[in-house]
Amino acid sequence: MKHLLAVFSEVVPVLAAALWTAGCAFPQDGGTPMQVNVPLDITGWQEQLQEVRPAELPKLLKVHDWPERQPQGPAYAVSGEPDNLLFAIADQRSPALRTMVWTRSLPPANLSGWGFFLLTYRACGVARSHAPLNAVAVVGKGVDGKELTTPLLPVAEVLNDDRWHRVLGKVALPASGTLRVQLGTRDDKGRLQLGALKLLGAPPSLEFGEACAAKDAPARPVPAKAKWECLDLSSQFNDTCAAAFDRLLAKQGTVIDGASVLTSGLVRGIPFKVGGAPANLIRPVESNGDEKPVEFLGVKTTRHFVRPPGRDDVVAVDLGGKASEVVFLMVSAVPKGGPHYAEAPGPHNFNDIGALAVELQYDSGEPDIAFPYSLADRGFTATRMAGVYVAAADPGRTLRRFVLHNRLSGSNYSLAALTLNVGTGRLVPELVADPPPVRVQKAPTPKPQQAHLRQEGQLLKLGNSACDMVVDCSRGFAIKELVNRYAPKQRGLAAGSGLEVYVGDELLTGRAFATKRLGINGTEATIALESTVAGVPLGLEVRVAVDDKPEVRLRLSARNLGPQEITPVIRFPLLRSVECGRLADNVLFFPQYRTVASQKSAFYQLVNDRSFPMQFMDVSNPVVGIGLGLLTRDTDLTPLEYGIGKDTTAQMFVQSSEPFSKLSPGQVLTMPETVLLPHAGDWHATMDAYRQWLTRVGADGAPAPDRDWFRRLFAMRVHLTKKAYSWAIPIYDPATKQYRIDDFMKADTDYLRVAPELVHLGGWCDFDQEQGGDFLGGDYAVKDYTGGVDNLRAAIRSLQEEHHIPVSLYMIPDRCRKTSEIGTKLGRRICTVRQDGSVGEDGPLYYVCPAYSEWQDHYVEAVKRTQRELGVKALYIDVFAFSHGAACYSTEHGHPVPSNPKQVNRELIRRLREALPPEVALWSEYPLDDMNARYIAGNIHYYCLDWHEYFSETHNAAEAAPQVASTALNAYRYAFPHTRQFIFLCGSKSWSSECKFPFFNGEPLYDVSWFLYAGSNLALVRNALALQQKYADCFASANPRMEVLTEKWEVHSNEFPGAGRTAWTLYNARYTTVSGPVLRVPHAAGATYVDAWNGRRLKPALAGKTATISLRMEPQSLGCVVQERKP
Repeated sequence: MKHLLAVFSEVVPVLAAALWTAGCAFPQDGGTPMQVNVPLDITGWQEQLQEVRPAELPKLLKVHDWPERQPQGPAYAVSGEPDNLLFAIADQRSPALRTMVWTRSLPPANLSGWGFFLLTYRACGVARSHAPLNAVAVVGKGVDGKELTTPLLPVAEVLNDDRWHRVLGKVALPASGTLRVQLGTRDDKGRLQLGALKLLGAPPSLEFGEACAAKDAPARPVPAKAKWECLDLSSQFNDTCAAAFDRLLAKQGTVIDGASVLTSGLVRGIPFKVGGAPANLIRPVESNGDEKPVEFLGVKTTRHFVRPPGRDDVVAVDLGGKASEVVFLMVSAVPKGGPHYAEAPGPHNFNDIGALAVELQYDSGEPDIAFPYSLADRGFTATRMAGVYVAAADPGRTLRRFVLHNRLSGSNYSLAALTLNVGTGRLVPELVADPPPVRVQKAPTPKPQQAHLRQEGQLLKLGNSACDMVVDCSRGFAIKELVNRYAPKQRGLAAGSGLEVYVGDELLTGRAFATKRLGINGTEATIALESTVAGVPLGLEVRVAVDDKPEVRLRLSARNLGPQEITPVIRFPLLRSVECGRLADNVLFFPQYRTVASQKSAFYQLVNDRSFPMQFMDVSNPVVGIGLGLLTRDTDLTPLEYGIGKDTTAQMFVQSSEPFSKLSPGQVLTMPETVLLPHAGDWHATMDAYRQWLTRVGADGAPAPDRDWFRRLFAMRVHLTKKAYSWAIPIYDPATKQYRIDDFMKADTDYLRVAPELVHLGGWCDFDQEQGGDFLGGDYAVKDYTGGVDNLRAAIRSLQEEHHIPVSLYMIPDRCRKTSEIGTKLGRRICTVRQDGSVGEDGPLYYVCPAYSEWQDHYVEAVKRTQRELGVKALYIDVFAFSHGAACYSTEHGHPVPSNPKQVNRELIRRLREALPPEVALWSEYPLDDMNARYIAGNIHYYCLDWHEYFSETHNAAEAAPQVASTALNAYRYAFPHTRQFIFLCGSKSWSSECKFPFFNGEPLYDVSWFLYAGSNLALVRNALALQQKYADCFASANPRMEVLTEKWEVHSNEFPGAGRTAWTLYNARYTTVSGPVLRVPHAAGATYVDAWNGRRLKPALAGKTATISLRMEPQSLGCVVQERKP
């Protein structure tokens, strides 16, 4: 205490100390302050440019346009007022990372006397990082004189929901120092707002009501007809809110939006009765035994790794009476931000019915199931420690019981108070709202119009029956107007549409070019352009063409007119302000790794590798019944990037990829032909046009008849020969050198309730060269077969001939052990060379350049020899197809610099396909781009997992509490129905709803281990596989239809036509139970219907040639309806 008073008594500097002490709360005895308010105002902040990598510094582009548009700065700033301080970056070059660091000296006082802090903040667009970065920290020297950084808000814990949050944490502060703020973003704008910062000597008493009073989410007005009945839960209390707070603080070091004090009264305008001493909380007792030791197939492990029972511990409260809503106070003791599989650490979101559910039981009929609605977050989430939640009830039935289901192992949701709304006025009426389903309006067919193109001055006017378009060539190139003739009043596109060129920090619009020549040949125009910007010597040639097809064709080539190399990144075409009726109704369709089909505002930009393997996108409006598709028709494997976004307007573009855009003097870069497709209907029109083009160019991936067996399998089991992971149960016994085939096939069948249709083996070779779970040799020599060649052959023969299960073997094409024969022979020259000049090697491994001819020859021969020696029916290629990031920059490998990974993929997969018998299936880890998909039989996919953004990141979208659950879509599966998408639920939680999407999208399962599904999820997977096998003709259909119309808002459906029958899968994306009509389908005389998911006959409502099917579906639940037609 004395050292702080001594500091203050020195009064150096006087003003700083005065401000510091003015914010202190002192005890009555005048001792050390209990807390201090750290001043947060705009003064004194310094940018620390030296701490930011040059490539990450926010910069505003110099825009060359007509007239010139100068940068509107700054690109980063600190603004606001005391206790409302905003740090911001505005740099519209996402997805590139931009970073800024600010510091401000703290007043001259010894900080180490405070052991706690209380910080309020709001954030949006803060980039995650694999490095342990801090958004807010105190940096200085500890009492020992050593440098000390104390995190207050790690980047991994930042909630990017654009809402205010309060964080209390335990800290060890330096004796003196500075406050440091670091903001990084991959969005157009990143924001971190600080409201208040207090340093504390002890954890404060935090009121529950205050924790729930988010200032950006004011309490809802209480309806006049609401009537509250507060329940007394005191007989069930077994814990306290204070104890829960202390446990969470001790365990995690921080508490988010927490409370330690509960008092009766109003919380967000609602009365609650809370308990006093000695308890005021109902805490569930965790009952599962995941850590119980077990022995399975001769291996000692824990129950967690062998059919875990899962958790479903409940808090149940008996009720009695009718109510329209149940409102309750809940304490959430869940993990804060931390590690995520494959992605940078970040907050944990448990907005899944598999983690938490409210069940309302009635005196009659089925219960209502719902995920709790958070009043403070205005959505369905439960991340706050202290929160007020609502579940809608059926006022026409008597409530018998409220049940809170806890399904998260190691975490708890506890109940503090419960109040019934027994009135007729609902606090959250949207919970029972039943909005009309999406209906795509039928736009009137326009009057036929002959294709035409004419010049009027410096304008080109062109069109056909689908559209009219005006191109302005008076200065450069700009698309002035594009009219969809299905809705001619919608005259879209902004003045800046057409093209953009990025060179360093300069941006040239199409109007920064001079028109040198304009020629017309029939219905095709050629425009020659030259840059008017000094230092950017670039010539462009743009071709625009129309014919009687409902499309406009565009093409661009660029030539370096200067004496030096330049790297122009070209966006062409660029469509700004795409107008399809009301912006809010516009749907972005972007078939990236996890397909986007959404009305939400966001931005996406991806390279056309596994992240975006197809060549189309679309903006449509179902309310108006029109859309605009953008398709490229590239058969030359050109590296490109595709972008789409929606904010104040909608936009789409295609862009050259920077590493492949370098132009030597006189060199030409040619962009592929692009098609603009104005259409009626929604995005299905563009996807249908894309599939028709694939068929025309022979790229639709139709399988050879010899491999049809692969197209009809759904249940794959994966087995390792060694306990390479903690969860592994090896199929091979090294003591006896025998493979335990019979035991494992029996166990597999018992586990999934269906027999495996494919067994995939890892570790069949290089048993002694296992590293980190991979068996890495590189030779694949017969002498290295696990257990010896005879034992391995016998195991494969047993599977394929006795059990009639085809076998697949694991192989990897991008690495080898340095001590292998091929590694020793080729040495370091085999390694890939990265863009920064570093060489691909790590410890005992070489990471090889797959384009290097000697390695590729070796690998192809190894695959061919393996199949010949062992007779397997399938071979798997790991880490393939290669992404753009796998480009090699070696000048000694004989390939272009950089190598084009798509060309490498084509060369390798085509050679492998030609080397193998036609009945042998080749499959890979990642999807191949559309021009290479014809050579592959299938691939693994991870699109339905929460870490899908590892492949395809979302930008410019707040991570707000959802209104509905995400529906995972995979357009690639529907565009290439013959290419099997094996869903590997790697990194998924055993309670998660992610396991539902393989069935929803009619995809097979890559099933490894015995613990990926717990409790009800295992039953779900068993049911799904049984139905897929029963209706294999449907789920292996050559013409599946994604996202067909349903009769319920946010109930989604896919259609799978089979032989004389059709299956529809359904998924309820709402967080509440729905019932009633869900599906209307064409009816054929004599057709019968079955609720296949629940195993019961259906009696649909028939009206003429349609049948309307009614179902009851719980939140995030699956359904399956099958129509059987008479022959």
